[in-house]
Amino acid sequence: MGTPAAAVPALEATARISEVRLVVTMPDRPRGRSGTPQPSPVKEAALELGLPVEEPAKREELVQTIAAAAPVDVGVVVAFGRILGPETLGIPKRGFVNVHFSLLPRWRGAAPVERAVLAGDSSSGVTLMVMERGLDTGAAISSREIPIGPDDTSATLLDKLTIEGASLVEADLERFVDGFLVPIPQDPEKASYASKIEPSEARISPEEDAVAVLRRVRGFNPRPGAFAFHEEKRFKIWAARPAGGAELDPGVLAVEAGALLLGVGDGVIELLEVQSEGSRRMEGGDWSRGRRQPLGRLS
Repeated sequence: MGTPAAAVPALEATARISEVRLVVTMPDRPRGRSGTPQPSPVKEAALELGLPVEEPAKREELVQTIAAAAPVDVGVVVAFGRILGPETLGIPKRGFVNVHFSLLPRWRGAAPVERAVLAGDSSSGVTLMVMERGLDTGAAISSREIPIGPDDTSATLLDKLTIEGASLVEADLERFVDGFLVPIPQDPEKASYASKIEPSEARISPEEDAVAVLRRVRGFNPRPGAFAFHEEKRFKIWAARPAGGAELDPGVLAVEAGALLLGVGDGVIELLEVQSEGSRRMEGGDWSRGRRQPLGRLS
């Protein structure tokens, strides 16, 4: 059970080690400028693998769909997009397991990858866990830790975690089903919650220090994109790094040796990739060279 591209490696891993009786994903949704309904990445991958796919739109349909596939040993969930109720969780013999992109109990919830980057965590990981009624509270079957690099964005970190998650499924799913791996309960005292990302969180204040600004840039890449306002229009910053050189007041833009610089609360950062509202993404230096008036400031 899964929907986005991040769930595809785990699907492929499951198919390598066992018979997949059914793939369940969210219904086709409009995408792109045409608004034409498009299949989810998981549906596309399942069809390529020759696996049966169902797309229940309502909770009642979901329960009926899972029940119709029984008996099955276990269900595997990766970023499905809908909470499973107790009437569904109890259908497989060994219940459902979830590939969660954090080292539980840290960062339970909807946005564990983004929250790890925004918090400045030095490492993250992936946990194979038993699903229960609580939100990501089930016992951990196994986990793997990986470092978060200084240049990692939420996009690059998620890419790494999807690979590790698929590897974890391939190594440990059968051992769990056969009873050779005993899940270990989480310590609720160590739990933290990764709440859903709100678009307003991605707004940068140039008054913040460089560390906070750079974390926002990395944490909100690819969605929704860190932004400020330039000439009353949204101005997204896709990549940035610390910079020396000129002293600039917070919010002031300047060019030095071809580099686009921004003053922040405790210094200067270089804007490597930016995007003006209604325009394409481009290197910061190219954006500054295309301007016919003073650079102005961000707010």
